[in-house]
Amino acid sequence: MKKNSFKGEDILLRGLSPEDRNAFLALGVVKTFGAQEYIIRDGTPGDALYILRKGKVSIWKDDVKLGELSEGDVFGEAVILHPHNRIACVRTERPSEVLEFKRDELLNFFKWREEKLFKYFILNIISLLLDKLNRANERIIHLEHTFREQIAWLVGNKG
Repeated sequence: MKKNSFKGEDILLRGLSPEDRNAFLALGVVKTFGAQEYIIRDGTPGDALYILRKGKVSIWKDDVKLGELSEGDVFGEAVILHPHNRIACVRTERPSEVLEFKRDELLNFFKWREEKLFKYFILNIISLLLDKLNRANERIIHLEHTFREQIAWLVGNKG
């Protein structure tokens, strides 16, 4: 399967004019983290989305590493659609920098712009979430195939 060459930030801001992109990015607050620091913790209230500017982060749930994100990737975007508690931890792999965008500030930002701009933004978030779902499905399929191969090997070596 061909991988998408666009970064999350490009997808998130697709359809915005250069002026609106710059105004949007100006809402972001730069946050820096050292290696092995948590940006998001599972179960805590979510109120922001993040764009990873520098470094690398990993996504964790119940001591299982679900994936990694790199510069330009977006995380925490589902909270824009509906406020909820975080469903996984995001931890830095090395020193990292993110832009943090608070949900309320983003909603206010779009309140004063054309309605179609907000619709583009929501569709972009859905696109990001569908891409993550697709990657999760690919990982599940890979793990299932690996599991079946190991079972077949074990069964074949018992006799």
